Amino acid sequence: ILEIVLNQGGEIMAVKTAQSSNNPTFDQVATEIVRDLQSLPKAPAEWLSDDERVHIRWSFARDERQAGSAGAEILRVELPVEQALPKLLAGGQFATAAHRLLKAEASDEQLLQLTSAIVEKASVSADPVQNILALDAIAKAKLSALAAPARASLNSAELGVGIAAVHALSSVGSDADLAQLSALAAGENGAKPDLSSAAAQALISLGKSAALKGAAAKGLTSELPETRLAALAVFSVLVSDEEVGALSNVLGSAQSSRAEKTAAAKALGRQAATSPAAVKSLLQGAGGQDAAVRAACMAAIADAAQLGLHTRLAYWKAVELLKDKDERVRAHAIEAAAALDAKRFASELNTLKAGGSKMVLMSLARALENVPGPLAVSRLLDLSAVDHTGMRLAATKSLLAHDDERAHARLAELLVDQAPELRLAALPSVKTAEGLEALLADSAGEVQGAAMQALVALKGRRATTALLLAKLSESSDSPTLQLRWACAWLHGS
Repeated sequence: ILEIVLNQGGEIMAVKTAQSSNNPTFDQVATEIVRDLQSLPKAPAEWLSDDERVHIRWSFARDERQAGSAGAEILRVELPVEQALPKLLAGGQFATAAHRLLKAEASDEQLLQLTSAIVEKASVSADPVQNILALDAIAKAKLSALAAPARASLNSAELGVGIAAVHALSSVGSDADLAQLSALAAGENGAKPDLSSAAAQALISLGKSAALKGAAAKGLTSELPETRLAALAVFSVLVSDEEVGALSNVLGSAQSSRAEKTAAAKALGRQAATSPAAVKSLLQGAGGQDAAVRAACMAAIADAAQLGLHTRLAYWKAVELLKDKDERVRAHAIEAAAALDAKRFASELNTLKAGGSKMVLMSLARALENVPGPLAVSRLLDLSAVDHTGMRLAATKSLLAHDDERAHARLAELLVDQAPELRLAALPSVKTAEGLEALLADSAGEVQGAAMQALVALKGRRATTALLLAKLSESSDSPTLQLRWACAWLHGS
């Protein structure tokens, strides 16, 4: 029996006798045959030991029936896990690393190294889904060491990736990022309004509200439409009583474009929780001729109500617009009325008429989240059973807010629904470790990841370490699932 050592390219580096045949001549011939080969075909990466060599134990026999490749086996030469882990992570061998850590009873620091390496690789993937998951993990887990790939993702052609990168930098960014974030907030380099508002939120998180406010106020009077839209997007996340008048002028001006009017309405919604003048402007806009602007004003009032606005005048305006001919207006009017006065909305739920379009019913499903009473639950149960995934999804999320036996029973049914998005939406209703562990076998990766995250949050990182490493070691053929396991551990603390 010979032990043969190959390098990564298949070149034979060493041959030695592991067990003699007790025939020196036969031992010598077998050894010479292997040495004469000089090299073998390049071995698969998974055959490499920690020393980056392939170790083969090969049995040679005179009897042809005992000879051949059937007598060969791969040996594993393992370094201590502390030495092996950096090499495994650098080579992207995450499943192998997880398996080794599982045997070695990994520390939290080693788990952080493993999960961070998985996230880092995904953050530069060509797959936008992986990019967004990774950037979200960087933000939530405050992985400052991964600020560089977050910066690189700011210029992604995918808007969702760019927004996720901005959110990541709001958590791990530094003063070095201020110039680029400021440029995005100002709408430069073709930044869309959604990206501008995300950049503004990042600058607020980094303590730069004053400079942001000054630049955005100046942008409201720019001659460039894209600059004005970017400034309006900034004020959708930034409170500024001084700019309510300017925002109201944009909303009420005949010279403003529809895009500017709707953006101004959204910005006024951010101010309306503390500014009666902003509320007045939105109510005036809600009575205008343009349906898109009326809808935007109602959506803004609904947003303001979520921030604390409660006014009888706005409530009755919303109720009035439930009869509007445009379904967008009716949809946002429902959400505004429910948010402004949930109890009154509940008492009038039977009499309120807003038409039955899918858009309106989806808004009703969302609005009923915080509306008390058995009638609200009954309506949600009906909406959760219709043949429209978006409507059922909205109803499922709202059912979670109701402590009602019928709601609990329906959520249990939705946990086994054919649509994975509905199973995912119903998952927060599961409060036991046993229930969450059962969902780790779900056919959808997003459900598995969410169940693991909830399980880590419920039991703690240390109690779920072995389970996490086992899942990671089994998922080498699915980088996205591997990423979801890693994110679950990072998010679940």
